[in-house]
Amino acid sequence: MSNGSIGKNSLGRREREKSSSQTRGREPLGSFQTDSVIELDTANQRSIVSASDRVTSLSRNVTRSVTHFQALSAPPRPKFPAFRHWRN
Repeated sequence: MSNGSIGKNSLGRREREKSSSQTRGREPLGSFQTDSVIELDTANQRSIVSASDRVTSLSRNVTRSVTHFQALSAPPRPKFPAFRHWRN
């Protein structure tokens, strides 16, 4: 389904955020203490992880609703498929 494309997109975004956070953390190293930089990095990581979890749950919900809609729009099944050969 479209799950693969969603995963690829979020991975690209995550890589971009990671690289931007690394450059952001490298600039003020002289003025900041190292603890605050590490704290900022873990908070950023946590937000990225929660965002990816949100994307995963969203794609799961979309897949579930799509399969539900396909089941609703499917043609009605014959009531007794075992006795279908009697009609011939």
